[in-house]
Amino acid sequence: MKNSVLNVNIFPGKTKELPLGVCNIFFNDIDLGFTIASEKTAISIKSITTDIKTDESPEVKEILELGRTIDFECTMPLKKEVMEKLEIDSKLSSLSKEGSIKIITLNKELEIDLFRVIIIFEINLNFKKDKQNLIKLNIRSLRDHKNEDININFK
Repeated sequence: MKNSVLNVNIFPGKTKELPLGVCNIFFNDIDLGFTIASEKTAISIKSITTDIKTDESPEVKEILELGRTIDFECTMPLKKEVMEKLEIDSKLSSLSKEGSIKIITLNKELEIDLFRVIIIFEINLNFKKDKQNLIKLNIRSLRDHKNEDININFK
């Protein structure tokens, strides 16, 4: 279903969060690898609405959906290959990007396309030998030139 979140059952003005577990992330068709199982990986969809009232009654006559906010959050191991693929330099001066995201769950039963996104990268450098360096991706989906923002495929 194109541009569909019908199976998510979002009620007007409510937020629905879908925990996804371990996922494979693609940014602009570049494979970034898998998310970390112990960290939060979830997509949240919130409808933006307005109440329609009349002068005759203070009661809400209709709830009009104006749009929706789609956020995705995940954490991945910070590897040199990922930094190169994302064109993040050693000075960490380019920690935001725009593009498209494809999310595929580990069992490949769910595939989510976010057509136009803004990504903010948060680098977490650990200085202990037994800990790994992490990169957290905070992603906000926007509508593209076709007025689409998300496509969810259940397989």
